[in-house]
Amino acid sequence: MDLVQLNKKLISIEKEIDELVKKEKEFLKSKNLTDYEIYVDIGFFIGDDEIVSFKESVKYFSNFNDKQNHNTSKFTNQHHCWLLHRLYDDFLISWEDILKIDCVWFDVVVKNQYKRKII
Repeated sequence: MDLVQLNKKLISIEKEIDELVKKEKEFLKSKNLTDYEIYVDIGFFIGDDEIVSFKESVKYFSNFNDKQNHNTSKFTNQHHCWLLHRLYDDFLISWEDILKIDCVWFDVVVKNQYKRKII
């Protein structure tokens, strides 16, 4: 797989994550729940080996599926989605390893927060 193909696949994953997050937010709103945290746990694998995992808070803002070009390279005009950017720019994963990624897992996690007075 080349970089352009990988970026397209990562964009597809970003869209899926964004849709799942929106559904969770709509559900929480329908239940009048406002005190919560929502985030995405995401991991990248080469075979059975995890090369990186991280957590992104998405309650108020998300770069997932933002359609922006996050390419920080001055040497190429390629479009880079947020996930690709995170891999090479924020986690310093080598291009060689990035191109070997064959699995991405993610969880959309909602934590409802409750407070009760006991006095």
